[in-house]
Formats: sequence, C-alpha cells, structure tokens
Amino acid sequence: MKTPSAILLMASGVLSLTLQAQAAPLSLQDMTTLAVARAPQVRALQMGSQAQTEEAHASGEWPDPKIKIGEEKLPVSDFRATDQTMDVIGVAQMIPGGNKLPLAVAASRLNAEKMQADASLTRLSIRRDAALAWLDAVYARAQIRLLAQQLHTQERQAQAQRLALAHGQGSLAGAAAADRARLLLADRIAQVQTDQRKADAQVVRWVGLADLPDTLPELDAPPPLAELDERLERHPAILVRGKETDLATNALQQAREAKVPDWEFELSYGRARTPGMPNTLTAMVSFNLPIRPGARQDRLAAARNLDLEAAAATRDAELQSLRAELAADYADWLGLDGRLNQLATTLPQRAGHLLASNIAGYANGSATFDQVSDARQSAIDDALKLLELRYQRDRARLALDYFVPADR
Repeated sequence: MKTPSAILLMASGVLSLTLQAQAAPLSLQDMTTLAVARAPQVRALQMGSQAQTEEAHASGEWPDPKIKIGEEKLPVSDFRATDQTMDVIGVAQMIPGGNKLPLAVAASRLNAEKMQADASLTRLSIRRDAALAWLDAVYARAQIRLLAQQLHTQERQAQAQRLALAHGQGSLAGAAAADRARLLLADRIAQVQTDQRKADAQVVRWVGLADLPDTLPELDAPPPLAELDERLERHPAILVRGKETDLATNALQQAREAKVPDWEFELSYGRARTPGMPNTLTAMVSFNLPIRPGARQDRLAAARNLDLEAAAATRDAELQSLRAELAADYADWLGLDGRLNQLATTLPQRAGHLLASNIAGYANGSATFDQVSDARQSAIDDALKLLELRYQRDRARLALDYFVPADR
C-alpha cells in the first residue's frame, strides 16, 4: 500500500485534497480546483472585500468630538491674567449634513461587492488558464505516446532491413531509408519533449509538480450558443462593470450632497480666574455656506455625471466585446468539432488500408520499401493530425467555460 500525502489549501474556507503519491494522474477537474485554491490573488480580493465591509461600519459614524482647553482674554502685552481672563474647557461635535453618511456607507459596501465580483472573475480566468495549461501538457504526452509506438515499429522495421541486408535479401537503400525514418521519428519525439517541458512549466505555476495523463479528455459539448449569450448579463466581468457604474452613481450623489452644509455644535464652560467674577457657558453653532455653488459644487457634480456616463458606456462595450468573443470561440469549437467528426470516421480506416496494401505488396515484390515507408509515414501523420484536431477542439471547448458565470 502506498502512503497518501495530504495537501491542505485555504481559499474562502478550507479546501483539503488528498493526492496519492503514485495514484491516478491529476485530472482536469482537480487541476482547476487546486489552481483556484492556491491562487493568492483570489485571497487578496476576498480580504479586500472584507476590509471594505469593515470600513462600511466606520463610514456611518459621526466624526470624533473635539475637546477644547485653553485661556480666554489673556492680554498679549504681558500674558498676565486679568479679572477678565477665564479658563475654558469645551466640546465640539461635527454632524455631516444631508445623506453624506448613508452614501459613504453605501460606497464602501459597493466596493466590497465589486471586489467579490472581481474575485469571481479571477476564479473564472484562473480556471480557464489552468485548464488550458493542463491540456497543453497532456497533449504533449499524448503525442509522445503515439510517436513512441510508431518509433518502436520503425525500429523493428529498420532492424528487419539490416538483417535482410546481412543475408543478402535486402538492399542498402532500403536499410538506409528505414534508418533515416527512425532517426527522423526520434527527432520528432525530442521536439515534442521540449514542448512538454515548456507546458509542464505552466502546470507547475498553478499547482506545482504533478503527474499528468497522456490521453486527451472526453469533454461534453457546450450549452447552446443562445443559452451562453443569455448568461452574459450575469458574467462576472459585466457584474464588475455594473458595480463600477453603481459606484459612479454613488459618487454623483455625494457630489450633489456637497451643497448640503455640515453642522458643528460647540459647548464650552469658562471659569473666571478672579474671585467674584461670573463663570460663563458658551454655545455655538457653525455650518458651511456654499456661496458659489456654480463654480464648485455644480462643477464637481457635472464631472461625476460624466464619470457615470463613461462607466455605463464601458459596461456596454464590455458586454459587446464578450458577445463577439463568445461567438468567435463558439464558431471555432463548432468548426473543429465538425472537421474532427468527418475525418475521424474515414481517415484512420483509409490510412490502415493503404499501409496494409503496401506491406502486402512489399512482401510479394509488387511494392518498394519506399512505398511502405511513405504509407507508414502517412499513417503517422494522419494519427497526429487527428490528435491535433482533438486538442484544438478541446482548447476551444475549455475556452467556452469562461462564459459560464457560475463558480462551479
């Protein structure tokens, strides 16, 4: 029995996944789940949202009162107390006017909601990028597996040519051709191995070192295009833009509230220094007086109104861009799926028939070794072509998952 190793990851709760040391290779689902759980940018946005929620509570409170302590009516000529000098202590409280406090609370809450939408968008992007990184690495392994099988066959063929030549039954040209085909196939594997190392580097970025399969996954067909298009209104990217529009609306409301004065109430007690002189109680009220609203407050409100129009236009542009991207990606998947379905039913069969015919012809002398090698190379190319089409279709399919807004 092999001992499992546990990996504990924190991301908006506790996520624990137990990976067997030498168990099944990392699946696509596990890859995306681990990538999201390990992503520090998601945790950063979640903490930022919590910070804004805390700030919302503070934003609804009055400013701290001010304590005033000092002397009144102290002559500046000699700074000596007279019978008019008083020791004064007082308190002042500023009260924001209008709806300034509720609007400040709403702004902090909107920022918290925007960060939550940002976190959802980030999770969606990470899932897509991690899935594509996994697919690239698996595709390289699938190529190597297929090429290795062909190389094994080619090595046996080259060995057979050398044995035939040694017994005077083959030709030098045939043996050289077989050896050349073997060398080219080995070089092709070396090239794909380089591609695999590059793809593995991206996998390590998301989940660290991992054992991956060498077979492309079977992916379900995407939902209908009309259904995906209808979901775009709830896509996190659009929700983020919507929260930006809400924040711009809030900023406009705050700018309009700037015309409403803030009030400050002050109460102070004065104790006379000279015995027999009366002590005093002072009550004061002060407030802002907007004397030129057209030059200040109205201009600020006009600026915030333009910001609101810009935010709404940006949201509309984002939605248009998503719709165009969705249509293009869906057309890509649809075209690749159709091409693959058409070729997968006929290409392997015809390549197999051609190779078998040439091998039989070579055995009875009606075909040359070059014809056999060409047929074998065509079979390899056809198999790799089908594998490439499957890979491209799977990439197009995974790209469509970006347009599914729900965190799955």
